[in-house]
Amino acid sequence: MENQKFKESYYFAGLIRRKIQQQFLSPQEEEALNAWCQKSAANRAFYERMLDEEYLTQSVKRYLSTDTNHRWQEFQTKHLHKKRSKVSLKLIWSAAAILLLSGIGLWMTIGRMPYSVSEKVITRIDDIMPGGNLATLTIDGKGPIELDASQSGVIARGEEVVYYDGTHISGSKDDDEKNTPKHLQEVYYTLKTPIGGTYQATLSDGSRVWLNANSTLRYPASFSEKERVVEVTGEVYFEVSKKGYHPFRVRSKAQDIVVLGTEFNVNAYKDEIKTTLVDGRVQVRNLQSNLTYNLVPGEQSIVRSKETGIERINTEQYVSWKDGYFYFNKTPFKDVMEQLALWYNVEVVYRGKVPQETFSGEMGRDLTLGEALRLLNMSAIQIHLRDGRKLVVN
Repeated sequence: MENQKFKESYYFAGLIRRKIQQQFLSPQEEEALNAWCQKSAANRAFYERMLDEEYLTQSVKRYLSTDTNHRWQEFQTKHLHKKRSKVSLKLIWSAAAILLLSGIGLWMTIGRMPYSVSEKVITRIDDIMPGGNLATLTIDGKGPIELDASQSGVIARGEEVVYYDGTHISGSKDDDEKNTPKHLQEVYYTLKTPIGGTYQATLSDGSRVWLNANSTLRYPASFSEKERVVEVTGEVYFEVSKKGYHPFRVRSKAQDIVVLGTEFNVNAYKDEIKTTLVDGRVQVRNLQSNLTYNLVPGEQSIVRSKETGIERINTEQYVSWKDGYFYFNKTPFKDVMEQLALWYNVEVVYRGKVPQETFSGEMGRDLTLGEALRLLNMSAIQIHLRDGRKLVVN
């Protein structure tokens, strides 16, 4: 229950932050935010305060004139008892105000974190900013088109591709082509994110897709009557539309996934491919062994060459990136650094043995790299930023 409150709070805080920054929200996100505001008078009041320019300006001024570390200690003393009881929803939204006004983006379910914030959380001029909405779109080999970073996703609409707000993407429509249904099945789009980028896409059948950093999605402008097939590399999250269509297939270099209507995550960065099922059912076929495995929610398949393993896992650890935060659960240092390197576009270099520490907790992906490292309390590990984007671990 507490974890669900955390996820909901972080999600809506992110939507409000994007509203403040005048970024576009998809129709689904607008609907969710409106429903949340109507849920209670407190929610509506909080939302309206955050959109009040004068109130926001004065609050930011007050925040910047305050010692951040002192504020954190004061919050702990005031709201947390020695027994470190659970945080109420009211206190979570007290932290939300700090989140939105400071732009820090830190979220923690206080009392579960095995570490404490021991340094000031500040933005330094020489710090590395987090990733964002960055992607290119290639249409049948033409392009690539640099997509607008102020937008979060694209929609396939027959002969053209538009942003979620309906804005036409320049260069995405060829008026000389005969855009018949058969022709559209032969037109393919390739959406690609760089290291440090994410983007979304809504396919012609209504399925929604999220791309993590350094990932690609290849899909047709319109699906055929026989099958719905897409190809992926990197990490991609799917919400597949049922709508009476034929099975949906996801192809990667070592496996095929067959689904009808479900939510799942595919991580195909390395030689091993991890498929995490959140909802529904999927079939995973190992292309080398030609064996098929059925997954149920809460299971993950791991394909390594001809071998396929099935494990019960906490799905949040593998899909939190889609909702804008890192989730660590006794995560080894090396794995943590790999996630940070992918999101902040840095190279990690080890000058000795890899530290054996593990980390647990949640934090926003809109932190700067310096803030993330300090909040992970890596003070016992010597990490230096060299040559602009090289993290050296001594």
